[in-house]
Amino acid sequence: MASRSKSSIFSQFWAPIAGLCVLLLLAPALVNLAILKWEHARNPVPGAFYDVDGAQMHINCTGSGSPTVVLEHAASASYMLWRRVQPKLSQVTRVCSYDRAGHGWSSARGEPRDAKTIVHELHLFLDQAGVQRPFIYVGHSAGGLYVREYDKEFPNELDGVALLEASSPQQINELPGWRKSWEEDILDRRRTLWKDKLRQCSGWDRLFGNCEVKVSGPDEPYAGQYQAMRTPISFLR
Repeated sequence: MASRSKSSIFSQFWAPIAGLCVLLLLAPALVNLAILKWEHARNPVPGAFYDVDGAQMHINCTGSGSPTVVLEHAASASYMLWRRVQPKLSQVTRVCSYDRAGHGWSSARGEPRDAKTIVHELHLFLDQAGVQRPFIYVGHSAGGLYVREYDKEFPNELDGVALLEASSPQQINELPGWRKSWEEDILDRRRTLWKDKLRQCSGWDRLFGNCEVKVSGPDEPYAGQYQAMRTPISFLR
């Protein structure tokens, strides 16, 4: 009886403490999720979402006329790269900027992200979004690689191309140290990606103030969108 009594007292004492510890661990994640949903609600995403082979992809089309201009952003960027360009082009014709898988508001994908895969996804995406062909395809930096590949895969769908400070397929081997740096970056990403996701999903990034986006000057009107995009949409879906 004495043994059972001690065990009961022990359970009564430690159970609330264990529950409190679990609550403290979950609290940052719950607060983070609530703030994310609030940020998304007060900063609605311009454009539309379409399901492309099981993944949500985002596109923003403005203006009217033809041919349509499709804007391809650089590596690690989003459709927001064109935030100042698109409004001006839209005064002349229809313009569409979009987010590649894993960028901006588009969900990430697991398969290899080579140029051929990406342009075939874009081809299906444009079909669903009702973008008429032929169109003018504009690529900046790494986006230029996808413009080249699209022209190779679907040459009859393009009315023209524009390469803005575009990357070259040869640069990885021809620029000194580029391939070594690229291979090291790939290894580093594989080691740190899960840590980044854990910090963001657990809410610890927000707890330590790493989720605040400071925008000033001409970009100040876009501060809300940048803040809402601080965590990928795929984490909320």
